[in-house]
Amino acid sequence: MSKSTSNSDFIADANLPLSMTVEDHWLCETFVVDRDRTGYQYSILGNRYTPMHNPDIPPSSSTARHSEARAVSLVFLHAGGMVKESFEPVIKLLFKEHRENEMRSGVRVVVKEAWSIECPNHGSSAAFNTFTIRKRPALSWSFLDYAEAAHVFLTNKPGGHDLSTRNLVLIGQSLGAHIIPFIAQMSPKLSIHSIVLAEPSLSLPCHERNMAMKVFSETSLCKHNIWESRDAVRRHFETYRISKHWSRDARETFLENGIVEDPVLCSFGFKGVRLACSREQEASMYVSVAEDDEGYDLLAGLYASDIPVHYLYDPNPPSLLAFFLPAWFSCKGLRPDTVNPVQGGHMFFQSNPQHTAKAIGKTLRHERSSSAVAAKTVARM
Repeated sequence: MSKSTSNSDFIADANLPLSMTVEDHWLCETFVVDRDRTGYQYSILGNRYTPMHNPDIPPSSSTARHSEARAVSLVFLHAGGMVKESFEPVIKLLFKEHRENEMRSGVRVVVKEAWSIECPNHGSSAAFNTFTIRKRPALSWSFLDYAEAAHVFLTNKPGGHDLSTRNLVLIGQSLGAHIIPFIAQMSPKLSIHSIVLAEPSLSLPCHERNMAMKVFSETSLCKHNIWESRDAVRRHFETYRISKHWSRDARETFLENGIVEDPVLCSFGFKGVRLACSREQEASMYVSVAEDDEGYDLLAGLYASDIPVHYLYDPNPPSLLAFFLPAWFSCKGLRPDTVNPVQGGHMFFQSNPQHTAKAIGKTLRHERSSSAVAAKTVARM
């Protein structure tokens, strides 16, 4: 059972949540980093999830072990067309089953909280930024818009929380993974504990990547985007070739947060609903990925850095995406710290939240060996 409250009348106070939801396992607060405060062109929305019982250091029978606990804040970045709430089934499992993760040395990595940041033209953020978005050509959107928005959110104390002082674990899915190498090099620098990349479209510019993004764009442009009711959306998502493989929780979460009423359509007497992110804007972001000539170099820089980088990937990808695997596993002679297969297709966060949470827990337990540390040092020389 959940209870929601709204503080929409108090948005001007940056420390108050826009809304709050209490469930058995967590407290979810939605915070707004307002454009009037930052000077950034859009207001940026993000959810903060905290377990209902969340001491700074979980109880332990050994006082000595307390000093070996390291609190981390997870930061989720969603795929194109998705919403900040799309990670909730995975976050729920992480809080329940993978909140304490012990490294080989005995250090416990403790998940203190999870944040999920929304691209300004997706989900409830799109409604929040409606009038600003309407002034912009739909085909001018880029993945860099999401990268910049996420960095602005993280560096402007959402809800009064100074994330610059916290150990951040950046976790990105698809487009959300693609932007992480860009976020990591933006100033001011973030305190990044580790990075988890789930199937970004990072590679050297090539025909295969262009074709993959062409298919992604065409899929966005051709998908159903208006329905007569939310029940009609539900029926559609139960049979649509992509979403039919998602868990029921994932579909219901998207139905609640990725589908909106359209005031323009309502003005014509149509009482239906539509996708929050327009098809043209989503397609434009994939086109920008095809034009990216910088991300792969930034990925190589991450692999050579002190930041542990982990990959989650579908072990049985369609041919369209299979060519990315060698580029992910070896980037200019450099490799990620771990690679972790997760069954469930490209959208395994939605189709297989159990195994996805387990894989993320595995990355949190990972500790670099002395030989791996030495190899990274050599790579930077």
